Amino acid sequence: MTYEIVWSDGAIDHLAALNERHPEAAALITAGVYDLAANPRPANASRLGGSDVYRLLLGYYRVLYEVQDKTVTVDVLSVGRSDRAR
Repeated sequence: MTYEIVWSDGAIDHLAALNERHPEAAALITAGVYDLAANPRPANASRLGGSDVYRLLLGYYRVLYEVQDKTVTVDVLSVGRSDRAR
């Protein structure tokens, strides 16, 4: 089953700003997010608490997203810098 990727306005804005300063990081994040369509719960993602929100770590960047199994979507909530690399 393939999930649809849905970007929040804030995530798009952060990714666009990052692309201006660090295009290679923006490309890494974009590829990582679109990989979620095939596997929304990869090994390098961790669930936050008891919610359906996950944190995906990609190098020094993180993506917060929510998996919606009923609508088969991955909602990208936030993109930003992480304190540690993975």
